[in-house]
Amino acid sequence: MSIHIGFCYPGDVSGSFMLSVLDMYADPKLDLAYPPHAILGGVNVQDHRNAIVESFMASDGEWLLFLDADMSIGPASLRRLIDSADPVECPVVGGLCFKLEPTVCSNDTRAMHYATAPTMYRWNQIDGQWGYRRAADYARDVLVQVDATGAACLLIHRTVFDRIAELGEDPFALRWDDDMGMLLSEDMSFCRRCNLADVPIFVNTGARTAHAKTFYVDERFHRKHTVNTGIPDLVVTGTGRCGTKYTAEVLKHCGIAAAHEAVYSPTGVFPNADIQIDVSWFAAPAFGDPNVVPRVVVHQTRNPAHVIQSLADIGFPSDMRHGNRRTFALQHAPQLDGLTPLESAVQFYCDWIQLVEDSVTVDYHVRVEDWWEQFPKIITRELGVDIPDGRRQWAQQQVSTRANAGPGKGPTYTWPDMLTAAKNLSLPLTSIANRYGYSQKELNSARR
Repeated sequence: MSIHIGFCYPGDVSGSFMLSVLDMYADPKLDLAYPPHAILGGVNVQDHRNAIVESFMASDGEWLLFLDADMSIGPASLRRLIDSADPVECPVVGGLCFKLEPTVCSNDTRAMHYATAPTMYRWNQIDGQWGYRRAADYARDVLVQVDATGAACLLIHRTVFDRIAELGEDPFALRWDDDMGMLLSEDMSFCRRCNLADVPIFVNTGARTAHAKTFYVDERFHRKHTVNTGIPDLVVTGTGRCGTKYTAEVLKHCGIAAAHEAVYSPTGVFPNADIQIDVSWFAAPAFGDPNVVPRVVVHQTRNPAHVIQSLADIGFPSDMRHGNRRTFALQHAPQLDGLTPLESAVQFYCDWIQLVEDSVTVDYHVRVEDWWEQFPKIITRELGVDIPDGRRQWAQQQVSTRANAGPGKGPTYTWPDMLTAAKNLSLPLTSIANRYGYSQKELNSARR
């Protein structure tokens, strides 16, 4: 998949944009042409975009990625954008971008304040007037078909430009639209031509971008951005029996305002402004509501052989004594009912891993076996808290790795036993273990 980068700039670019481009060229998995198609100029953007297209079409490149000089995108988001593109089914796909719209001018400070809006639009009719209407609501981490979007971060297959050329028009030239009764911007003009040429347009809402803007900071801004919703800054989730209790106890001993299943519980989400980190396997299903998604999500895993053995030991979720926890598990993984203890444990493990992966964009993956090597760095980076070495050592001494160990009753299952159960249930247990970096030696060392 040959990709060319194109951008126009007024003489300088944002630092975040430059870091994004450096990340792209440093990624050996990306087939990126060098140098990028860069056009100097701050006005007549339509001419600059058309010049970039002309330069691109003179090459043998397959895809053109427009990235404005005030935009940035991380490697994971870029990969999601690229993976969702297809020459036929998805020839135009944009990242999730936002614009600022003025809302009010303060009488006290004379400062203009803004609201944010996603650059996703649908073509429809309101009160007899056709036009592009903003799609304010969107599902997270999915591919959404739209009628228009901006070109601030837009991946386009070269055949799209061939189809627009058949209309006898330049792709980004400003276009008068009779239906709307107005002259469209360069990006809306491009999208209108795609509509007329039957070229589908998509936005991948999992391909998150950032837009560098200048705005005023005053008391209104302060109050708006410091309201505590009660949703923790950081949530650690995973399967049941993956060591969430251990993580919560260690964090508390390290002086972090952490809790275990306090915000995300089997009976609902209970915001708590006093909690910085909640550690809970109940969190993943709740992430379908964007209002309760934390700023940072950590997916914690534990050796799958240990997790499955521990689940089987406590008879989860088949044992009725697990009450609302059992009800919660069956609500989100109903196929667990009627299985043997081992089958139920294997099914739950695979289902819940998949649920975590599908429900939210994970910022970090931590193996509980490597907790002390990985987690303190995350705490420092995301919360700005540096845990002193002495505090770490004390916490390690105080919290047992068996903080929530099961009763250890019932048969001991080997990793081959678990693989047999997974095969009978058509579950990808082996690929999950490989994906999260567990070796055969680790998997064969199952213990309670």
